[in-house]
Amino acid sequence: MASALGRLKSQADFSRVFRSGGRLKISPLVFWHLPGEANQVRLGIVISKKTAPLATRRNYLRRVLRHLFQLTTKSWGERLVGDTVVMVVENAEHPAASFDNSIQQWLKKF
Repeated sequence: MASALGRLKSQADFSRVFRSGGRLKISPLVFWHLPGEANQVRLGIVISKKTAPLATRRNYLRRVLRHLFQLTTKSWGERLVGDTVVMVVENAEHPAASFDNSIQQWLKKF
């Protein structure tokens, strides 16, 4: 079973996932996933200032996404092993509902 949700932190990790990972856009999110060998799920979140100009809003969106992925790894952990980068491309009015919907659609196509 996959361990707790880790984080992608370095620019090299993000670049590797962007370059080699599979990409799927389900608005308002874009997903990149690169399967990993280790038994760990790592998540990176990208939110530009153009999408959410206020830092408080970007931090809130990161917290919502991280929480939804923590819930998701409990049920889908084995399939999510590897590195995943999620980019928010639209500022959703109700982020929890729209992000959860996008994550569930991504998992079905995953």
